[in-house]
Amino acid sequence: MSRSVQFPFGDKAAILGLADSYWNKIQERDRREELAFENELQPARQAGYLPKPLFVRLARWKSVRNTPSYESNSDDAVKTATRTAFLASDAATAIAALTPLRGVALRTATALLHWMRPEEFPILDVRLLAALGEPEPMSYEDVSFYSRIAERVRALARQHDLDLRTMDRALWTWDKLSDRPVPRGAENVQPSDECVIPPTLPPEVAGQYVLNGIEHEERAVREYMESEADDEIVKHAEKLHSETVLGRRVDVWDVHTDKGRWWVLTNPTNLYSQEHFPSMDYLVSFHVGVMARVAERDDRAVRSAWGERAASAWRRWTQAAEALDDAQEAEDFQAVGMRCRECLLDFIRAIADESMIPAGNDVPKLGDFVHWSEYVADTIAHGASAERVRGYLKANAKATWELVNWVTHATNAVLHDARLAVDATQSVLAAFTETLLRHETRAPERCPRCASYQMVADFRPELGTKSGYVALCSSCGWTEEN
Repeated sequence: MSRSVQFPFGDKAAILGLADSYWNKIQERDRREELAFENELQPARQAGYLPKPLFVRLARWKSVRNTPSYESNSDDAVKTATRTAFLASDAATAIAALTPLRGVALRTATALLHWMRPEEFPILDVRLLAALGEPEPMSYEDVSFYSRIAERVRALARQHDLDLRTMDRALWTWDKLSDRPVPRGAENVQPSDECVIPPTLPPEVAGQYVLNGIEHEERAVREYMESEADDEIVKHAEKLHSETVLGRRVDVWDVHTDKGRWWVLTNPTNLYSQEHFPSMDYLVSFHVGVMARVAERDDRAVRSAWGERAASAWRRWTQAAEALDDAQEAEDFQAVGMRCRECLLDFIRAIADESMIPAGNDVPKLGDFVHWSEYVADTIAHGASAERVRGYLKANAKATWELVNWVTHATNAVLHDARLAVDATQSVLAAFTETLLRHETRAPERCPRCASYQMVADFRPELGTKSGYVALCSSCGWTEEN
């Protein structure tokens, strides 16, 4: 099914046909999730608020890249915000209730409201605007713009006696079915001799001819582009170059969208317009310069896999590191120590549970960080082969806990003490999180298929693992699901 030149505003049968075609344009896991929403939202609507797990899934449905931010919201914050949004009498109030939640901008808020109150709120999306023939706004955070677009969609739904979910599927599908016409005069061009330069492949089919592509790396680049330029649609992404600079591997990706071409460079990931940077070699040098300038900030960056596993604790650690920048007096240094102490307690609450305690042993108090950390270490680094790792985790946790408590109460604490507390806290969080991810994914050291050591933890929440991660071989593509 190809789309018409204009959305069929007056043709109900055509609109229903587009809505039916929607299911063929989305992935199977998205289909299952959307059907599950229809059933799971009924109790939430009756209760008048979204439980946090459902809130995270609904937000991920709109934009998966902000998952760590969604998960960093507390249960109470989600409950309060969504309860207010359920009761709001107008769009502005409902959106204002949701956008204070971390990761939720206006477009994500409209997606949440669309599922929470399906008779009232359409989703604001770049595809919907294209289908309606509407220009993009100066800012997607303009509530008045959304209100105007929402009323137009509601009027269209009323005209054909359709619900807003059906209208959303139809509008989204119409733009998804975009076909590129053959340029005028090009249909009958014949070669003049045997030396023929083949035509340029459309970006959306070029990927079929890329050899040795690494699927999880391409997926990460596509998701990054969708988060940074969510008004553009990625047609093709291909890794052109890799090199190691200052001990870090930098990958260069050529990304084609429906509006232009971009470079995406990794470690740290950033995008650059190919119009502004036509030379890849010059761009790598520029990117490395930027990378060097933010090296100190990178020391405080939280790896996405870590942040997704214990978002609240890592957020507290970032706040402690930021407080260190402004600390000048002893009481400031003590406050940094207190933040580190709260960070450690938050972290252990996020990763520990009573199943880790051997039968017959007493359950430690919530504030007993040392004993809880010992039980966690015994669980995630068990066995004779992990004895050294287990010992390191326990010793590091105990020493750090004693250090941050001392800094918290030391009236003669100095800047060096506070900095040491921040660095030690990061070390504990990083060591435990890395070991925990390895334990939960049970990633083998070597690939069982090709014996490569290039094993990574790939974020695949649709597979239903406890952590959301599976072991993946970057060399041959083997995963635990194979």
